[in-house]
Amino acid sequence: MKRHAWSNASTEDLWSALSEVSRIRVNSMMDGWTKQKGYPVISVKSKGHILEFQQSQFLLSGSRGDGQWMVPITLCLGSYERRKSFLLESRTENLDTSDLLPTSGEKNEDEYGEASWIKVNVEQSGFYRVKYGDELNARLRKAIEKGFLSATDKFGILDDRYALCVACEQSLSSLLSLMDVYKKETDYIVLSKLIDVCYAVLEVLRDALPDLTKALKKKIHQYPSIFGRVRNLTRLHEIPTQQFSSDL
Repeated sequence: MKRHAWSNASTEDLWSALSEVSRIRVNSMMDGWTKQKGYPVISVKSKGHILEFQQSQFLLSGSRGDGQWMVPITLCLGSYERRKSFLLESRTENLDTSDLLPTSGEKNEDEYGEASWIKVNVEQSGFYRVKYGDELNARLRKAIEKGFLSATDKFGILDDRYALCVACEQSLSSLLSLMDVYKKETDYIVLSKLIDVCYAVLEVLRDALPDLTKALKKKIHQYPSIFGRVRNLTRLHEIPTQQFSSDL
């Protein structure tokens, strides 16, 4: 403020001042976030204790872009107490998670050990999508079923999978498979997202594949408790529920 008092200042002047104080290349980081369209999708695969990260430009249209960002990555392994963060500055980078593994006295086959679940973008704190490899997807499904994840992270996983499906980055079957593990969900925000995704999928399929739409409706109705919980919660929040019964 003192340096530019009684004079004009540009956006770059702000980034430069922040860079000086933080000793982080804020200029380079913010140029990526403010001067190109879209935002990144971070693909994550596991090879033993090594996580392989790869970033690409995410566009909902499904078109490809060559954008690149400096992305602050957060992750936790098997527990929210075991966290790690780093700055992804290149298109690809590997991360050793050995230091996050529990000691032998803490290991639990369901929650810890080498097959522990890994959640990237903890509590959805970063502005990016996450695309997990098959092995990490399977671990997260188990973590959701066993109630290890927060409501925010369960929402984020479902929201990312739906967006990736719309962008043709992942298959519809993978989305439906993920939705199946939310059958016992009780959080209003997560349930609302689940219902929104159901409607969106049905809308897409209604004209293109009417037979599949009927089959999907039948599958959804196998889980009436989900819609019952949403109706009860919406009454508490004084939200109209007519659409739930009319569309399904």
